Amino acid sequence: MNAAATNNTAQPRNSYTKYDALGNHILIIETSLNELGPLNPKQSNWPQQSHWSNTARSLLAPANPAQGPGGDQLLLIARATNPVHNHANTEYWLVRVFNADGSTAGMCGNGTRCVMHHAFTHYSEAAATISFINDDGVTTRTIYSRAVLSRAVHSSDKSKLDPKTIDTFVAAQVDIGTPMLALDKILVECANAPDRVIAPDSALRRRQAHRISLAPADDPALATALLASGCEPFAHVVNVGNPHAILWYQLNVSPLSNQIRAAHVQTLGPLIQALAWQGVRVFPQGVNVSIAALELGSMDAITLLLETYERGSGYTHACASGACAAAFVALSKFDQNLSKQTAIIRMSGGDLRVLLLDTRVKENASSLEEADFTLVMEGPATPTESGLWHPAT
Repeated sequence: MNAAATNNTAQPRNSYTKYDALGNHILIIETSLNELGPLNPKQSNWPQQSHWSNTARSLLAPANPAQGPGGDQLLLIARATNPVHNHANTEYWLVRVFNADGSTAGMCGNGTRCVMHHAFTHYSEAAATISFINDDGVTTRTIYSRAVLSRAVHSSDKSKLDPKTIDTFVAAQVDIGTPMLALDKILVECANAPDRVIAPDSALRRRQAHRISLAPADDPALATALLASGCEPFAHVVNVGNPHAILWYQLNVSPLSNQIRAAHVQTLGPLIQALAWQGVRVFPQGVNVSIAALELGSMDAITLLLETYERGSGYTHACASGACAAAFVALSKFDQNLSKQTAIIRMSGGDLRVLLLDTRVKENASSLEEADFTLVMEGPATPTESGLWHPAT
């Protein structure tokens, strides 16, 4: 395995590049569209899925370092010429995400920045549309779960790079899109316990997320862990391509170190993922669990401390989609006048900047009640090594 190098050519078919995305370790493998499986939602059979699930496990969680580079997610990517979702004047990429346990994910926020770096480095693309495809686990159909627009922030910041020009990738800006707030979109099962769900204010139904109770009497282990951590006994739920449950430290809790907050989320994460009401799992497809704390911010931004326990991967030093979900919730939870549109998310792996942009102008909406919002994050992606991989046996 060698230090990652910059070139303007596609990678060999059996090569990978490993990225550090704020402490989240992402493997990128470029392949063909055929390897990504059926792109038509009416087609459900993907013979290669077992192969790639096994490959993800062997590369991301190898039995010994000689068998694979290790990592948090594997992104299988391919360039497309006939996209389903696309933005004008951008190149197009299709992506499948695999976790360390071989399961799939709906999207990967940190991974979008890594794909943008790959497109920038190997194809001189300064902007790209990236669609994540995934088996939804309910109908087993292949669906497009998220399409995002990504733009490279680089030293010359040209709209299209000359392949002969040496340029420096600084960061990627990713338009995550509008959060999904309906409970069925977040894959929350609450029909048998509707009293444990707190609906958002109707006046800001597009701006606020549902809250769910986390301390029922029939789950003493969770109630005890919440009390010990100092977290509020409820979570906001939101989907930004992956479902997220955002917990909050009570405002009177003294600032805690990264290590203590990480320990709290590693205790609470599995308990919330397994949460059941009257014998029915609340998150049947799993959920990413984050604990957030408000930090004193500037006049024009909210600052949060965030730790995340991901479904399929466990504790991670940085979860970009979790940062976007937490930013969305925080900007309405702590800024009732909607005066701030920027959140700085501080995680163990580093900081992400998230913008909440009002789309009223674009959609001709006249009030906040009618408005949609789009989330734009900005952060780095750094290649750390490259090498050859071999099929799992």
